[in-house]
Amino acid sequence: MAPPVAKAIKKHGGSDASVLKQVVTSPTYGAPPRQTLPKLEHEASPSQPRGVGTKLGKALGASAGSEFADAGHGRLLGLLLIALAILAAAVAFRVARRRRPA
Repeated sequence: MAPPVAKAIKKHGGSDASVLKQVVTSPTYGAPPRQTLPKLEHEASPSQPRGVGTKLGKALGASAGSEFADAGHGRLLGLLLIALAILAAAVAFRVARRRRPA
């Protein structure tokens, strides 16, 4: 269950919170079945102490910029790319007009 949904159920569910949670998570009512991913075994290399990869991953994840993480799966990045494409088209149009003889 998505964290905002769980928070809303907890805040507004009242005495029906447990039933609401069941309805939201039950495949009988249309929720997707829960899939568990197989656990991968990660072996630390001799030059890398155990736990360094995890610490680095957490540090990178924390500094990754919550703006992109909270943007709804890349919507902000998509808008940025569209803005850059429009800017590139405007610059190309301006350069083409300057080169054209009057």
